[in-house]
Amino acid sequence: MNQKSNKQTNNPFLEPYGTAYDVPPFDKIENEHFLPAIKEGIRQQQDEIAAIINNKEVPTFENTVESLEFSGELLTNVNSVFNNLRSANTDDELQSIAKEAAPLISKNRDDINLNAQLFERIKTVY
Repeated sequence: MNQKSNKQTNNPFLEPYGTAYDVPPFDKIENEHFLPAIKEGIRQQQDEIAAIINNKEVPTFENTVESLEFSGELLTNVNSVFNNLRSANTDDELQSIAKEAAPLISKNRDDINLNAQLFERIKTVY
């Protein structure tokens, strides 16, 4: 196994941190971990949104609004680390990652905010 694929397999964002207070393991995070973790976070959040809109139960605050609010945990965690690092100590590589990640994150947000089925569930709760 080459070094790069090993780093992606051992992406610290994609496994439990195992740190005090669940703080991200900054000593293990490398730039090449961000994009795969962002993509996986988007995939997971899309699955969570699909579960909400495909839920056959009557929409409630808990199974719709609360589920939406708590969706995307991985994406939120990765973005928090990435954006803070990029703000505090950016470099050309981080800027390049941001250029690739920004449209993916934006599309994900749009796909959620403009989802007619999700809106109907929220409207029912309202």
